[in-house]
Amino acid sequence: EAGHDATDETGKLKAALDRLSRICGANYTDVYHSVRAVYPSLLDLRDDLETLRQLALLDSDSAEIFEARRYIADSLVPSSAFPNLAVDRETLLTGLSPYRLTGSRGRGWSVIARDAAAFKIRYTQAYRAHHRQFHDALPGFQSALFTAKKKSAALGLLNTVVELGAPVGTGLEKELAAIPVGPDPCSQQGSGLDLSNEPYCSECQISLAQTVPLAELARLAPQVDMALGGKTQELSRRLVEKALAGRTDERWLEFLQIVQASELSSLANTLDNDLVAFIRQVLN
Repeated sequence: EAGHDATDETGKLKAALDRLSRICGANYTDVYHSVRAVYPSLLDLRDDLETLRQLALLDSDSAEIFEARRYIADSLVPSSAFPNLAVDRETLLTGLSPYRLTGSRGRGWSVIARDAAAFKIRYTQAYRAHHRQFHDALPGFQSALFTAKKKSAALGLLNTVVELGAPVGTGLEKELAAIPVGPDPCSQQGSGLDLSNEPYCSECQISLAQTVPLAELARLAPQVDMALGGKTQELSRRLVEKALAGRTDERWLEFLQIVQASELSSLANTLDNDLVAFIRQVLN
């Protein structure tokens, strides 16, 4: 809403400058008639001239103003996690609009410059803490995601063995693939993380709005374990049936022991197309 108001007010500023640009004439009389044509009320001319005067005063600070607005606009601050900082950001962006800087209700660049500097300090503190927490959680998450994907791939292979029943968990591999892995490890930490020119780490470029998707992985990983565990149990049951039926060659007994003793992670690491072909051979 604040951004919409600022846009409307900037439109009013542009309209004021457009009106002033239409004043023309080769002599005083022509200029006077031009003014009266554009401004039926001379009070409106006075207001537009005051706006122009304020713009001229801001000219020497224009580079700093544009830089402050760019930095703050690029600082993505989720209101759900940082409500106060998000409000400060919106307030500053509104205050940095040309209309507010030139209007009678504006606080002036000198005041807003101090607020912008204070925002930058608070933002830097929040970003550094977020950056540390993000990268502390990332290695464990990436390891768990890799393991879940390995198990899901093993489940996909076992699903091709029709003797083990209908496929299960068929959408899990696609859902896991949709989870972003995240950036590589970042060497920038603590006070060494420089945010003086850009509101994000130059190396990993994460934003305050970016989080490690732990909840999504925590939802999917147990489903993968359950589906793969069910398939493994069915495989073990079918192999035991073969044993009771008198199938006792050495390779087959060795494989039976692996299936019965292995954890899901171990099975996921050893299962491949050749092993699946052997499973089909054993079960037929």
